[in-house]
Amino acid sequence: MQFKQSIIFMVIACLAIFANGSVLPEQDTNLSLLKFMTQSNSLMQRNPSLSLECFNYYIPLIDKIAKEYEANYGACVQESEEQRSQAEEATLEQRNDLASRAENSCKVLSQCSENESAEKVFECFVEGK
Repeated sequence: MQFKQSIIFMVIACLAIFANGSVLPEQDTNLSLLKFMTQSNSLMQRNPSLSLECFNYYIPLIDKIAKEYEANYGACVQESEEQRSQAEEATLEQRNDLASRAENSCKVLSQCSENESAEKVFECFVEGK
């Protein structure tokens, strides 16, 4: 969406600058965006060849920027995935150790609960056997 807005803005600015070979008319600082777009639309209708010229000039530039962004973003995603993979690999042993300890703790608690008398259950919990 932002890409489309950038294209529209650049085309409008180009049309406003090149309209009738003159510089931009003085703009009131309170001029709304809607009024500016309406003026730009009328300029495009008055000089369609200039509009086409602006499109032909700016579209390749915008495409080039978009392709550079896409390549940089792709490289960033790839590096992020590689770093994440390295972090996963670096912590694998610690995670497996933690999982094993947690599983062993649960086994002890389950075994203690299987004792028949309350005294043996509590002794088992205290001793951790």
